[in-house]
Amino acid sequence: METPQNLPRPSELRSVALDDNGQLVAWIKHIDPHRERWEGPTYAYESRDNGATWGVLGPVPKGTTTPAGRVFSKIEKEDRGWRVVDMEGGGFEVQHLEVDHSWKTAHKFPLQMCRQ
Repeated sequence: METPQNLPRPSELRSVALDDNGQLVAWIKHIDPHRERWEGPTYAYESRDNGATWGVLGPVPKGTTTPAGRVFSKIEKEDRGWRVVDMEGGGFEVQHLEVDHSWKTAHKFPLQMCRQ
């Protein structure tokens, strides 16, 4: 059985919300890059200090779609003169739309390989 103590492991941020008590709640799904169809568990985490530290609340029950409270909207890849572009070979860059209507790279984020 998968447990939060097995972390760090590849994971996907599924949702972030501000619960009724004003605490941040994040849902993190465990993934396995070597098994594409693997349905790993999703765990709920809570922060009582605005995201500086996180504690495990426990596994999210199957069939639950979003955390309770005000759910943050997903950040789009392009918005009001900014966009995120995937780089060839991995990584991405953040670009800004200039006055002359050309896209200029503001910062590159190269692919970071995990240590074995």
